[in-house]
Amino acid sequence: MQIPIYSKTLVIKKNDLISIDIFKPPVIRTTFWALKLDLADLNEHVGIKRINGFFKQLKFTPENPKEFVAIVQELFK
Repeated sequence: MQIPIYSKTLVIKKNDLISIDIFKPPVIRTTFWALKLDLADLNEHVGIKRINGFFKQLKFTPENPKEFVAIVQELFK
């Protein structure tokens, strides 16, 4: 899975992915120590838990969070 961040792309390997789900704002309500890649506090957002990396939880807001999660879940089955 590739996540565009400004001019960089974050790649998460299939074996590193623990879970992916949709969360409602604010991020603090779901997890305090997650890395927010954008203004996830203000919108419905995607949360990813992974095995590796300094931040094990990532939060970001794609254009259509439900569609993004559905595609990723289908690819990672």
